[in-house]
Amino acid sequence: MLCYVLFCLTAGIEGGVHQPIIGFNDLHPGVAFCIHAETATRPADLQAELLAVFHEGLNRGYSVALYGIRFGITKNRWLIAPDIRLGIDYLARELDPGRESGLAFGYAAGIRFAIRRELLMIYPALFYEGVTDFKTHAGFLGIRLGVAHEI
Repeated sequence: MLCYVLFCLTAGIEGGVHQPIIGFNDLHPGVAFCIHAETATRPADLQAELLAVFHEGLNRGYSVALYGIRFGITKNRWLIAPDIRLGIDYLARELDPGRESGLAFGYAAGIRFAIRRELLMIYPALFYEGVTDFKTHAGFLGIRLGVAHEI
């Protein structure tokens, strides 16, 4: 089973833009970067990703950075594929003299439009990404472009 997981891997990168829509109303759209690995299994493809998102605030000294590790499921073989990811995020907010940081629960749900050519997959994706500490909530609408290659 381990050999199957290792040799049926797809590795890829994603980059895109995040627009705050719930909470964090004092932020400009931010940039997102993601590195992920997926393995094909029968019902769905399992994935793991490392994520980094950075937003500047409307105030020049204010910024928000989000770093996360997430696990999810998708279906790479479909032209329009659902994509669900859950994980833990490290959130750091900074205002010139002060800084606060902490862990939060991160999740994402969206769709991918996969364009496949042999072992290469290029896909635009539309996501709703949320962050919560189970007391407050913030959400972002994300648009990403990804490139993945089957190993």
